[in-house]
Amino acid sequence: PAPGYVFYGAPVANCRQSKATGRSGIALQRFDSKTKTWEAYSDLRLQPGEVVDSLAVSPDGSRVFAAILDAADGETGDITLILIETASGRTIRRQKVETRAYLEKPVFAADGMQVLFSLGETMHAWAVSDGALDKLPITTVDTTMIATSGQLLAVGGESDDAISLYDMQARKIAARLDYGNILTGGFVPDKPLYWALSNEEGIRIWDTRDWSELLTTYVFYNQGFMTVTPEGRYDTNIHPYKAQFRWLVPDEPFQSLNPDTFSRDYYSPGVGHRRITCAIEGNCAEVFAPLRSIADLNRTLPTVRIRSVAQLPGDPRKAEVILEIEEGVNPAAANGKTRSGIFNPRLLRNHQLAVDEASTAAVRRLKIDEWRNEHRLEARNGRAELRRIVTLPTGDTLQSEGIVITAYAFNEDRLKSETAQFAFKPKRYPAPRVPRAYVVAIGIDHYREQRLDLSYAGADAALMRDRLKNIPGYYETRHLTIATTGTAAPLSANGQVRYVTRDTILPILAILAGRNRDEMLGKLRRQGIDASMLEAA
Repeated sequence: PAPGYVFYGAPVANCRQSKATGRSGIALQRFDSKTKTWEAYSDLRLQPGEVVDSLAVSPDGSRVFAAILDAADGETGDITLILIETASGRTIRRQKVETRAYLEKPVFAADGMQVLFSLGETMHAWAVSDGALDKLPITTVDTTMIATSGQLLAVGGESDDAISLYDMQARKIAARLDYGNILTGGFVPDKPLYWALSNEEGIRIWDTRDWSELLTTYVFYNQGFMTVTPEGRYDTNIHPYKAQFRWLVPDEPFQSLNPDTFSRDYYSPGVGHRRITCAIEGNCAEVFAPLRSIADLNRTLPTVRIRSVAQLPGDPRKAEVILEIEEGVNPAAANGKTRSGIFNPRLLRNHQLAVDEASTAAVRRLKIDEWRNEHRLEARNGRAELRRIVTLPTGDTLQSEGIVITAYAFNEDRLKSETAQFAFKPKRYPAPRVPRAYVVAIGIDHYREQRLDLSYAGADAALMRDRLKNIPGYYETRHLTIATTGTAAPLSANGQVRYVTRDTILPILAILAGRNRDEMLGKLRRQGIDASMLEAA
């Protein structure tokens, strides 16, 4: 391609004669964007046995470079370097190179005064002004990528173990990027970024101002990906239970940790875009919070086992799950943290939280010492047993697929253990529940900051309540509407202005989650809200 949506190409051997003009031996064609057709182009003619091996277009689109291979006696032969003026199609330089090597990946230098290519596993520069052909001190095997930006040349090959960066003005290697088996790569226009795609190591992006690594994205089958920054922040669409990646820490290289061990600190959705943007703008310290050092964290983890899952004799809709949790002990821990402790065990049904020994909202507000004190599970001789009742799902999928019970716990530094799994097939199938939908419509017109007051939110909540009065597929629909409308803010029972805050929303969610219903209803009543229609969903 050339500037202005112009394309140049070389026809295959049986397409070298123009039907319109009868000309034969056509070497090049140009795509006419108006007629959407390829047309014969330039005065260059091919002799029997010659083929156009590769093409390049100058940055300003004024010249085309072509390498003509004489393959009459085999796959390789002498190569002729051709320079064509695009405006007229006239050949302005033709130079033969006696060689049996392949010419690979030609590109013009940024100033358009040289054509750079690999020839015989060595980089060469061909001067378009006088035809001087110089060897550059860069070797590359199976060259797949040559890119330029200003005076900098980047070269990599599928069999190379690094990318070579060459300063064409200083005529020396400026640096080598330890990234091999390159398939392609290039500089990002108008941004200080360089990227490369490796056959084995994914896609990596560097900051060209200091050549620091910004991130690497690994691609998995079924459109899976994982983006990782040098400091360990990551983003992925791969579920940790699929175990397509694990953590290794340098001070204990033989300890493999589960994928979500460090997710609390290091999982960072959208980290790729955020890391690139903040690097360009120079504000990464403001965008990302400081990370806890993995080396300083207690990486000794508790072990969780699911001993049994059994339906209750008198209620087939529920089952008792017995967990065995053992404190992790590693006398050889590199950082001296040899015991894990047991904290905050969690039990899940079909990967949805069924039993949490602590309030998740509270966990996030507590400092680490407070969290340890509140959520430590007392163990006898390093072992603990938990018996918990879970509600079983109903429906056709229960009989066809069964239920997966999973459980895990945390160590003293809130690092997650491996996940225990138990495939449970009920002996008795509970009758399907009557489908019930809860609609909580909240629309607030009044704010403490009066300039933010609205005139439509309360009415919208009422409209949503009315429109969702009956939901197809549900035999019962229960509604709770919290709305403020009009010109004056509502008052509570004590005459104070009543606002909707997190202390209003969280009790509603707690009731639907089956937590402390009576207590939560009391909190809402004190705010003038009757939520008695809500139950555990």
